[in-house]
Amino acid sequence: MWKQLLYKWFGLSDAPCLTCDVLRVQLDKSEAERRELLTRLLAKDTPEPLSTEKEEYAPIQPQHIPWRVRQQMLEAEDRKKAQLMKSKTDEIEQLEKELGIEELVPAKSAKQYRFMQAMAHGAKPKQE
Repeated sequence: MWKQLLYKWFGLSDAPCLTCDVLRVQLDKSEAERRELLTRLLAKDTPEPLSTEKEEYAPIQPQHIPWRVRQQMLEAEDRKKAQLMKSKTDEIEQLEKELGIEELVPAKSAKQYRFMQAMAHGAKPKQE
């Protein structure tokens, strides 16, 4: 009884026992897990911030396009494709000259090869 009174007066603590230490460690772990679970659950309720990136929207095309307008659009696409193919074939011819491949392939077969490529891509081949 005197021991308890002296410990109480002078603010001393009892010598901790092994089981008390184990229980205290387990209690600390469970409290940390509980806090983490609470923060995760509360974080789910907060709305996500809206994206500030502006998306570029394509203009809405009318359902009915007059034939002349559609024809002009198709012709413009064909001109772009033909220009790209011409630039690519020019690049290929230039590379062939640099590498000396034209000497290995006869001129007639090279023209036939380009003609077949043009037909495979759906473009009108140029008449030579």
